[in-house]
Amino acid sequence: MPLPVWIRRLAFTGLVLCFVVVVLGAYVRLSAAGLSCPDWPGCYGAPTPLGIAQNAAASGALSHAAPDVGKAWREMIHRYAAGSLGLIIVILAILAAAKRGRRMIGLGFACALLVIVILQQASGC
Repeated sequence: MPLPVWIRRLAFTGLVLCFVVVVLGAYVRLSAAGLSCPDWPGCYGAPTPLGIAQNAAASGALSHAAPDVGKAWREMIHRYAAGSLGLIIVILAILAAAKRGRRMIGLGFACALLVIVILQQASGC
């Protein structure tokens, strides 16, 4: 039985997003923006880098200079892309578990991918 079109599209979207996350991760690292937003899931207590200077000053997080908003945006875009990829992986793993009798998605591969992503996120990579 062929895979439904929407599951294929979801898996393909995940594949493309995986490459985007890798490229964005390299860009964030090479532009020294990796620690521009020290907290998660926001940036100095805000969901986006808008107004981070005010939030950081109010919280006492600034010791010498205001945060670089450009670098903060780079890091947050990478975080949003990685979070979206994680959500797609969770959905695919749930579909694999729900459809395991039909052999639409390999349950072992889906669970292994989910465990790898969880371990990667827990290690801070």
